[in-house]
Amino acid sequence: MNKVLVSGYVGKEPTIKTTTSGKKVATFPIAVNDGWGERQQTYWHNVVAWEKKADFVEKYVHKGTKLYVSGKLTSRSYEAQDGSKKYVTEIVADPYDGIDLAGGKGGPSQDEQSQTPQQETMFGGSVSDDDIPF
Repeated sequence: MNKVLVSGYVGKEPTIKTTTSGKKVATFPIAVNDGWGERQQTYWHNVVAWEKKADFVEKYVHKGTKLYVSGKLTSRSYEAQDGSKKYVTEIVADPYDGIDLAGGKGGPSQDEQSQTPQQETMFGGSVSDDDIPF
């Protein structure tokens, strides 16, 4: 099973594009901390969200937003402009429960949160700061 779940902060404003076939795609980096104190380390992951999740990202996700991201780990390669081969590992968000707001900066206001459809949340409802164990 290829399943990954991370919780972290969006590192820069998401990039939203539309493919030539008309599908919307959002990409953004997420910073995930691991460990405590001096042993804490930050890992950066690239996240890709398609169609409805890209719409969600476009509307609610900004630099500094705290998120839960669920998806699969993928790897691909491409040829750079200088002719060298580059490799990329990304988290492709699950189309049904792949991205959920976890509090922090950004995101919808309280009124907008109450209007966010339940299927947008990974845990079957809204998550408050009191629900997060750290």
